[in-house]
Amino acid sequence: MFRSTIFLALAAVLLAACGDATDEQTPPAAAAPEVTAMKLAAEPEGVRDVAEVKEAAKVGDEVVVFGRVRKFSEGYASFVLTGPEMRHCAEREADTCPTPWDYCCEDSEDVAAHSLNVEFREGDRPFKEKLEGRHGLKLLADVVVKGKIAEIRGDNVTIAAEGFFVRP
Repeated sequence: MFRSTIFLALAAVLLAACGDATDEQTPPAAAAPEVTAMKLAAEPEGVRDVAEVKEAAKVGDEVVVFGRVRKFSEGYASFVLTGPEMRHCAEREADTCPTPWDYCCEDSEDVAAHSLNVEFREGDRPFKEKLEGRHGLKLLADVVVKGKIAEIRGDNVTIAAEGFFVRP
């Protein structure tokens, strides 16, 4: 009797754990067509750098901004874009940093001042799609994003992307 009670309790715990793991591993809704449709065949005109866009940003403004992908959001169609005026570690002579895309060689406040968030959205939430390695997007890729300023929270600016172009 005691053994069967322990067995049932363990089985219940394992099943509950499996249920959570399955939920987390369930593939996100297929958003690839939406993001793929936003990939532009040519670079849009009127490109500005990240710092310039952030300085004049007002919610609702249409912008075209250029920068490098610094970080992807896990499981969501979004990334951090950092302006080209910031030098990543691989651009420094004799630097052997294994993660040059994190700009660890630069002052973190400067990096934040020259970075903004880009989200590929449905409504006010980013699609559930992994972007890294898809649609030509990778760490340190040169990307031009066309979109609207969606949010400004202190120094954090978020663009709701309407289109993007990855420079060759």
